[in-house]
Amino acid sequence: MRTSWALAAAAALSLLPAVSCAQAQAPAVGPSVWSNDHARLTIQSVDGDGRINGTYENFGSRFSCAGIVYPVTGWLDGDRITYTALQPASSIR
Repeated sequence: MRTSWALAAAAALSLLPAVSCAQAQAPAVGPSVWSNDHARLTIQSVDGDGRINGTYENFGSRFSCAGIVYPVTGWLDGDRITYTALQPASSIR
């Protein structure tokens, strides 16, 4: 009886790294909004490879592009994020 408990415990523990790795690679769920006094970045999706998609909006009154929502792409790498907002030349007044 003691041997079967030890085998069961060893089997369960051997699965933990696989479960942890699977959870670490899962994409974020739901939108995430970061904002300050003049802009808002909304991350709408993150795929399994860390690629992000979202929008960027500048709403500062001193900016000519205020109120225009631009598409964003980029990626997450651990606790780092990089993104680019595509602002066509025709949208800058």
